[in-house]
Amino acid sequence: SEQKKIQTYFEKFISPELLKQMKEQDRDIAFPERYELTILFVDLRGFSTASETLSPEDIRSILNEYIENMINIAMKYKGTIDKIVGDGVMVLFGAPLFFPNHSDLAIQSSIEMLYLHAKMMDDWKKRGKPFLNIGIGISTGQMVVGEVGSKLRSNYTAIGHFVNVASRLCSMAVGGEVMLNARCFESTSAEFKAILK
Repeated sequence: SEQKKIQTYFEKFISPELLKQMKEQDRDIAFPERYELTILFVDLRGFSTASETLSPEDIRSILNEYIENMINIAMKYKGTIDKIVGDGVMVLFGAPLFFPNHSDLAIQSSIEMLYLHAKMMDDWKKRGKPFLNIGIGISTGQMVVGEVGSKLRSNYTAIGHFVNVASRLCSMAVGGEVMLNARCFESTSAEFKAILK
């Protein structure tokens, strides 16, 4: 029963490799846990304004291409897609499977997101589509993770102050920028600290 629940819920939100590991562990995903992990938020800058002049077909095309690329990169670095809200994507690193290097994985993901999105924007420009950059916010800290909701609808998600911090950092980031909280920087490996400095 738990295996079926894991398959049904997570197959769209994590990589096949992580899904296999979750099944092997046979964990109760509904059970709430509190521990340190990393949250990444990414969204398009100026999309709401641009969408007012775009056709519905162009809006869907731009969103689908951008979101698909962000999700593929996040999954490549063991991220779990928490939710998609409009042009924003929220990703968990370190849940539901914990990895000690969750902050490194989030930063690696953000760097690749910036690189791939820059290439995508060059292509959009050639095709006459608007130039829409991305901003990224990353926060590391103690959070509660688990299944939240009702019998009719529930989600596996993270809750806590540091989720809000990641969201605010994303809002503050200018196009093409990644903003981290202090704990994320402190918890990264020496290799990443050298790059970030």
